[in-house]
Parts: sequence; structure tokens; C-alpha cells
Amino acid sequence: TGLPLIVSDTLTDPRFGESGDILVGMSTRSMLVVPIHSPTGAIIGALQAFSPVSGFFGPAEQKVGVSIAQMFGVAFELCELSASRVSMAQRGIPIEQSKAQAFHSLCENVSDVLECERCCIFTVDAATNVLLYWTFDDVIAYSIDQGLAGLCAATNEAIRLDYAHLDPNFDEMIDNQFDTPVRSIMVVPLRDYKGELVGIIEAQNKRKGVFSRRDQASLQALSQQLGQIVSNTIVFASMQELVKGHSKVTEISRKIAIETNSADLVSVASEEVGQLVYAANSSVFLVDRENKQMWTMTGHGDDRQEIRLPISTDTVAGFVCTTGQAINLEDATTDPRFSKAFEGAIGSCSVACVPLEDDIGEVLGVIEVLNRQEGPFSTFTDGDIKILRAMAVPLAAAIKRSFLFRRTLKTVRMIKYFQSLSMNLRLEDAQKAISAAVIESLQCDRCSTCEIVVQIYYP
Repeated sequence: TGLPLIVSDTLTDPRFGESGDILVGMSTRSMLVVPIHSPTGAIIGALQAFSPVSGFFGPAEQKVGVSIAQMFGVAFELCELSASRVSMAQRGIPIEQSKAQAFHSLCENVSDVLECERCCIFTVDAATNVLLYWTFDDVIAYSIDQGLAGLCAATNEAIRLDYAHLDPNFDEMIDNQFDTPVRSIMVVPLRDYKGELVGIIEAQNKRKGVFSRRDQASLQALSQQLGQIVSNTIVFASMQELVKGHSKVTEISRKIAIETNSADLVSVASEEVGQLVYAANSSVFLVDRENKQMWTMTGHGDDRQEIRLPISTDTVAGFVCTTGQAINLEDATTDPRFSKAFEGAIGSCSVACVPLEDDIGEVLGVIEVLNRQEGPFSTFTDGDIKILRAMAVPLAAAIKRSFLFRRTLKTVRMIKYFQSLSMNLRLEDAQKAISAAVIESLQCDRCSTCEIVVQIYYP
């Protein structure tokens, strides 16, 4: 089904099988099973956990299991891609660590085969409709309809020209990534094994004469293998980013786990979370249900101050808090929910926001990040949202711990206070005082003090 499952008592569940659901020599009564999905959504396995020390698995353990399974899915995919890359290397296909290195090596090999001066590879980003050219220092984005590369991407057909500069579709900006002029050119689409367009390769300047039909046929014959290598390189780099992101999540989780003060927790989390997705600014808002507001902390040390905004669907953060739905806006200034007063202080354009939910699904706050600063995009990607969701799990747990710690501290202080004053109070006043303490500590509507409680103070 692709859904997580909790079995409270395996002995009474007809789906449980001794041979398939448990290792030999073990016994179990309670079980948690979580599907393991690949980053593309395919089910590649399942994670089973048996008989917790606490007695039974619950929603909290299920949520942790799902988070772990997501990391397993990334790791398994990374292992398979690594094995694929080793296999390619053994067959003489150069596979490097970075996209720029991999594409540079591919281009050198193709140039030798076609006897041309140079080649260049563009990757296609279907989500943003752009062509990307990877250099060793940067990534350059071009419109998908720009130049001969764009024409090839639009038509999915190969192009062969003896004199490139005479063609009206030739664009010096995208079709010439080198210092010397382009004479003859071939442009061929690159597809993966599914037939999906993943890139464009341009071969330029035949060393002797111009490119022939035979040269075009050779490059088209290589295109599917080249397309799969390009696809694997892109996915492998994405997996590395996800693993790197999850490692950062673990590191940040350790930092916030020791914080018991809500304001300090918000300050630390707001500062650290933005680094996960290369955001220019980030904030963690917590819910204040009593005042129907959300609040966060800005600044450092003595300059630190609290900022509050109403919980309402009129703002991005308020909408996510109210609905529990994540938001990823490419240009937030065109969205009516974007609030310049609260969210646009730095002139942001791209915004991503995810909810902070506890183990029972209650929204405790939101993580909001603004303006992605690194890479070819100024917008946040689906991978960024996954990393923010992964960060939301330990952060929500830390927030709940800080709430419980604060309530427990209040309770201890009140008990000590009433113990010192109890003998000087009338019975009626003591009952009211104890009720007030319980209501404050447990966050309930009302409380009636029983005689046993009163007898502690008035034996």
C-alpha cells in the first residue's frame, strides 16, 4: 500500500507471518513497518521495528520511523548510483565527482571521437524551463528557447550546420562558450533510458572540413548512452546534496536538543536552519494560541527582540500555520499572502515555509526561509523542502520539550511557594490557589481540588 503500519499485537493479526515478518530465533508482539521510498517515489523496501522497550509503538515512533526511512531511501539510491558509476568507469567511461568535471571529461572524449575542436553539454531543468551550463566555478542558466541549443530542446531534433553564424537561430551568448569563433556545429538532444530529454550536446568546429552525415549518425548513436550518464550524474549530485543536508540536520538537532528556553531555541534554530538550504534569511515562528499570535526572535545578544504577527491566512507563515500545508513560492511578491511588513523586510522574492508539527499533528509553529543564494536558481527546490521537513521533526520535538520544561518549572516553583504559605491560608483560599496552579501547569480550563489534596496541607 505504500503506507506505514503499526501492529499492536502480532499474535492476533492474520497478516503476520513467522517466516516473512521476523528473523529466526526472535519473538515479538508489537511491530512498526514503514515503506522505504526512493527520491523519485518508488517503493524500494521496508523498515521493520520490533517490540519497543515502552511496550507499544505509537504515532511518535511512526513519525521517527518515516524520517529514518526517507534517509535510507536516499542512501540506498546513492549506493546504486555509486555502483553504476564504478561500472561505467570500468568500461572506460569517465565519471567524476562534480557535474562540471563529469561533463568536461565526456566532452573531451566525444571531441576525440568526432575529430572536432570542442564540445559542450547543457542540462535541461524541466521544473524551471531553463538550460544549464556547468563551469568549474559557476552554473549559467539560459532560457530553454535560446539559440541553437534551445531550438534543439524545443524540437527534439538534431541540427547540423556548415556555417553556424549564418543561421538566424545561432546565439553567440549560449552557442559559443569559448573564446574562438564557431564555424561548423552539430547539436543533438540527450535522452535517458525513459526517453526523457535531460540535456543537449553541441559539437563545434570539425578539425578538417565540416561535419558529415556520418558524424551526425555517430553522435546520435552515442546520445542515449551520453544521456544516461548525464542523468546519473545529475541524480548522483542531487543525492549527495540530500545526504549533506541530512548530515547538517543531525548537527543542528544536537545544538537545539540542549536548549530548554523557548526564546533561545528560536534564536538558535532561526540562525542555523537557513544554512541548510542556502537562504539569505530564515525564521522559526512559534504559536502563541492564548493571544492568537506567532512570534520569533531577531538579532543577537542585547539587540535581540521579539517580533509578533497574527495567526491568519493573510500571511505566508500564518497560512502554513493555519492549514499545515507547506508553501514554496518562486516570486512571493506576486502572492497576496506575502506580507512586506513581516516577511519582506529584506526585499525577498522566493519564499519556502513548512509547518512544525508534534507527534499528534498539532502545529507548533513554522520554518520560513527567504531568497535562495547559491546555485543556478534563486528559488527553493523540492529537495530544499524535503530537507526543511526533515529538520522540522527534531525541531518540533525540541520545542515541545521546552514547553514541558517550562510548565514543569512553573509547577515546582508554585508547589514550593504554596508549601511555604499554606499554613497561613484559609482552607478556601488554599483550594483556589491550588486550582490556579494546576490550571496554569496543565493548561486546562478548570480544576477542582479534592479533599485528599487539601489534607496534604491541612492534615
